[in-house]
Amino acid sequence: MTQRLTLCACLVTGLTVGAAAFTFDSITQWTGTGPLRAALVIDWKVGPTPTSLAWGYRFDGTRTGIDMVTDVAASDPRLFLEITQYSFGKAITALGYDRDGDGFDRLDSSDLYQSGFESVGYFAYYLDGTPGSVLPNPWAESGTGGEGRTLTDGSWDGWSWAPGFSASAPSTPTAVPEPGTIVALAVGITAMRRRRRV
Repeated sequence: MTQRLTLCACLVTGLTVGAAAFTFDSITQWTGTGPLRAALVIDWKVGPTPTSLAWGYRFDGTRTGIDMVTDVAASDPRLFLEITQYSFGKAITALGYDRDGDGFDRLDSSDLYQSGFESVGYFAYYLDGTPGSVLPNPWAESGTGGEGRTLTDGSWDGWSWAPGFSASAPSTPTAVPEPGTIVALAVGITAMRRRRRV
């Protein structure tokens, strides 16, 4: 029993927020290749904790904020992204994340999900004031959409759910665990539940 609890404690550690400053070195899930790095933070604000998660992005050449979130979603099957084309440009209208490794479902209470834009809320877009390896403090709300944001080395982009169009900066994120960690955690928890029933 002690060994099982220790295993779960080790796996859950990757899902909790530490007291130390959150930096690029805190990020475990990286997408892309190239010498330049940027970070993507998404905060759903409500739902199972943690609600704020971070991914890393490697790139070369010119890339935008929309490019980063699109590429990260394409490489991480746990991240659900919906982008809508409007007359003024592209906007994120839904984001979801499969927290328990059983496939994303917007009706699954253990997953994170928010959608809107025209009525219930939207994902506010925040940027770093000064690019660097440490999480921005404070964030600055962007004056442009993701298509108008050109990434630089050390960029931080934050998408933060704004219910009722009341925006606030993303909270300190937790690094998104590697896919294998989520699967191992789900298997470990399922195994413990089965043993308790026996």
